[in-house]
Amino acid sequence: MFGGEDQHRRLLNDISVLDLETMTWSTVETMQTSPAPRFDHTAALHADRYLLILGGCSHSIFFNDLHVLDLETMEWSQP
Repeated sequence: MFGGEDQHRRLLNDISVLDLETMTWSTVETMQTSPAPRFDHTAALHADRYLLILGGCSHSIFFNDLHVLDLETMEWSQP
């Protein structure tokens, strides 16, 4: 899971992973520059290796960008 809001409506740009066996969440550390915090974006998995994050918004900005997280190296990039 990428982004969203916390209980105080602060926007997030972190990555969280749910372990389906233990039903526990963990936060993953990534490298390079993460996308700006956002919500209402689209996230898709490509080739079981890349997490694509497209668009979304903050409380004052509408994003029209694409970010790619390589799930093997955990590095962000922008094509």
